[in-house]
Amino acid sequence: DILSAGGVVMGPRLPAVDTDPLSLTECATALAVNGAEVCQGAGSKCPDGGPVQALTYLANHLNGRGLLIEKGQLVVTGATCITRDFKIGDTVSATFSGLGLVQTTIGP
Repeated sequence: DILSAGGVVMGPRLPAVDTDPLSLTECATALAVNGAEVCQGAGSKCPDGGPVQALTYLANHLNGRGLLIEKGQLVVTGATCITRDFKIGDTVSATFSGLGLVQTTIGP
């Protein structure tokens, strides 16, 4: 989340029918490092109260400046948990209730 570490881990594309705005806002999240949970959060922690709201704000802001979000462009809508430190070799995973898990091992 928020690219504070300079990257993002992407999971599989989810069908839009499975991702309504309310369920994304209420989605519980957890971040773990090497299997130990280090923080919890929710979609409501995103800017403007949820990921869809954050995306809407961004789209409207860009439109007001004569810009737009391009098809296929990646937009990260904000952090749902507090960022934690990790080091090379750590396995970091994020769980999103009802949506699944993404995981990566930090390399050099």
